[in-house]
Amino acid sequence: MNERKIPWSIKGVSDDSREAARAAAEAEGLTVGAWLDLAIRNAAARELGAGDGVDAADLPPVETPRAPQQ
Repeated sequence: MNERKIPWSIKGVSDDSREAARAAAEAEGLTVGAWLDLAIRNAAARELGAGDGVDAADLPPVETPRAPQQ
């Protein structure tokens, strides 16, 4: 896997979805990026695991930076 950090911009995400992600991340004490990373990995594991034997435990570990305390 390529370890370089490359900025990533996702187009086509509605304002409602962005706000939902912000709210969910805040509720979990995570940054939006960390929350999205976990949400994407969990969804991918569920999709890929449907008959393919893929488990979230098989995916590389993820760092989950906490949101700054205010």
